[in-house]
Amino acid sequence: MGWLDRWLKRGLPAESGKISDASVLEAISHIVQLVDPRIALCPGYAARLEPAVRSALSHCIDMEARIPPAIQAGATAWGSDSQLSAFFATEADLLRTCSRSAELLRHFEDNPLAGTAFGALSALVSERQVTGPAIINGLLRQDVLQTTVNFSDHRLMIIAEDEARLRRAVSKRAFEELANIALARGEIESSARQQLDDDRALLLARRQMLERRGTGLGPGSDGALQDVEAEIEKNNREIQRIGSGANALERQLERLVDVLTHASNLISFEFCTMRLSNTNHLVVGESVERVSNVQFALVTSQRIGEPVSRAVLVIEVPRQFARSQKPDLDGARKLLL
Repeated sequence: MGWLDRWLKRGLPAESGKISDASVLEAISHIVQLVDPRIALCPGYAARLEPAVRSALSHCIDMEARIPPAIQAGATAWGSDSQLSAFFATEADLLRTCSRSAELLRHFEDNPLAGTAFGALSALVSERQVTGPAIINGLLRQDVLQTTVNFSDHRLMIIAEDEARLRRAVSKRAFEELANIALARGEIESSARQQLDDDRALLLARRQMLERRGTGLGPGSDGALQDVEAEIEKNNREIQRIGSGANALERQLERLVDVLTHASNLISFEFCTMRLSNTNHLVVGESVERVSNVQFALVTSQRIGEPVSRAVLVIEVPRQFARSQKPDLDGARKLLL
């Protein structure tokens, strides 16, 4: 049984303060394999990773406890559940997301007797300003500036047979996302180092050309050589700051330790409640429309650049929702004509 199987079968405790040494060692081995197995060649790598891995595991287990309760995505769920109505414009959109989930289809293929499955439904959240009717100081106005919330890019990628295993699968995926963050940072550093190496080769060739001409033989040649020397020195400082390829494994290990140590800053779970109208207007105060409290977990991951936040619901999906949709041949024919 692998480490991930033990995680899904509750190889880790329900409380973050009760993580065994054996679980930490298995987690170290797993994340090293994900990032770069050669990290194991660094002296004392396991001891250096142990505090950071233990901290990251604690964070992932705490996140698991904050996932909202599962909701049923049955035949009439879209019309009766405010969360699903807010996430999807129509019931057909919900069905399309489920039927396009390769993970959901695979789960039902592997479990022919299962009638339902639990999945982590996620979507990007965006807001835009629009004008529309609203009640201000008890009076109805038609041109009030309002905020519309939109859920898009729906994904149903994490699937499990019950809610408890689904929660553990989400926390496992969060731990693996830390490996992806470390890899992304390493790729940027490697790209920067390669660019510096290419620049250095051009600068050395430029300096060699100027030296062959000889200084003082042409207007500005002394100054040009000095400028190249200054650029070479600047290039050397940048290479020294990033680190050479010779210590790449040490840099990877240090980077992984840093990412795991700051796991709570890089992946966060926030329980959100929005008061939304039936047209997904964010409501403050009174409204001329029906208002519902839409609750979800907001998961934010920060790989490179701006952080990406996705709203997450846990849904129980019936088998009939996982049927592969037939291709829309009529629609495709219209596009060609």
